[in-house]
Amino acid sequence: MSSAALGEVKGARMDLGLRGKVVLISGASRGLGRAIAEAFAQEGARLSICARGAEALAQAAGELGARGCEVLSQVADVTSLAQASDWVRASVERFGTIDVLVNNAGGAKPGTLLELSQAGWHEAFEVNFFSAVALARFCAAEMEKHRSGAIVNISSIYGREAGGTLSYNASKAALISFTKMLARELAPKGIR
Repeated sequence: MSSAALGEVKGARMDLGLRGKVVLISGASRGLGRAIAEAFAQEGARLSICARGAEALAQAAGELGARGCEVLSQVADVTSLAQASDWVRASVERFGTIDVLVNNAGGAKPGTLLELSQAGWHEAFEVNFFSAVALARFCAAEMEKHRSGAIVNISSIYGREAGGTLSYNASKAALISFTKMLARELAPKGIR
């Protein structure tokens, strides 16, 4: 490819077919979740974002909205089934459907096997695994209505390799396994 043609490719915007799609992103007020929201907004998607911190979430929503993105933001702790369900319901009420779910919320619970309490283990799995299971269940029910959609679960290399904290690695490994089996279950229903 000539350098002129390469320059044209670099300057071109790729249309990923996301204009107008409804995308739910958990943990979207900062970091990776915020970057994911910005990328979808750039493609013209309509966003529903949640996070636990009201101030950072309002700032993210304001900045995305100022760029012309239609955005719903809701303070929610996705480890709470009630709050997760309320967020999904509010998103459907606002936009009428769900096209994409990005399960991004997560975090590490430091501690060795003997240091981390049973409650600490449960907390790690609630945020890194069970929140994704619940949101996938809520959103898949909506996606099945139009036989299309995508569920993206953000895991970590530590779900496959050593290096993170014990509870983080184990919960992210569970998320990877869940994602593989969920893909097999939902593919016949048009959901990736």
